[in-house]
Amino acid sequence: MWGKLAVLKRGRSVFGNTVVLSSEGLTHILLRHPELGRVRELEDLLISTIEAPDLLVEGRHGEHVAVRHIPDLPLKAKFLTVVYDEGGEVRTAFATSKPRKIEERGVIWRG
Repeated sequence: MWGKLAVLKRGRSVFGNTVVLSSEGLTHILLRHPELGRVRELEDLLISTIEAPDLLVEGRHGEHVAVRHIPDLPLKAKFLTVVYDEGGEVRTAFATSKPRKIEERGVIWRG
């Protein structure tokens, strides 16, 4: 399934499906959200957010959106948000200070 992807990290969603972070996915995240480049161990935080989110929300296009409060995030925003395909790969990620706006999309799982 991930034959040509350069897989950096693998994790399991709360539903038990494998989700991968590829080097292409990480590059996309850092290009779109360069502030995340200041986050130490970003790859591990992305996967841990998928594995143990505070809440999981329906995405607009069939993806899942994992949201996790990370108090020591070196940014003003303290919630890491990871968008991924269940049983697939990380699409993008960003930090937010307003998780309630994301939560309005429809919570499908709460930790």
